[in-house]
Amino acid sequence: MAGNDSARTGRILRAAPGALLPVTECDLGLQQGSVINFRIVDERVRFDVSLDSAEKNNVKLSSRLLTVANRVVKGNS
Repeated sequence: MAGNDSARTGRILRAAPGALLPVTECDLGLQQGSVINFRIVDERVRFDVSLDSAEKNNVKLSSRLLTVANRVVKGNS
């Protein structure tokens, strides 16, 4: 889901049924239920991963993906 409309992103993530890999690029992406959230860090594209959201969405993440993530969180932080 593109854009920085946090309210819209939250509505979409709550409404989506079944196994899903939510990928966002907004400030509160992980807090709203995204599994992967892209962001700009030091003029480079980086991504954060939420393990809780991955588990809730029945998404298996490889250890290699987690190794290159900018940040891996276990809660909605």
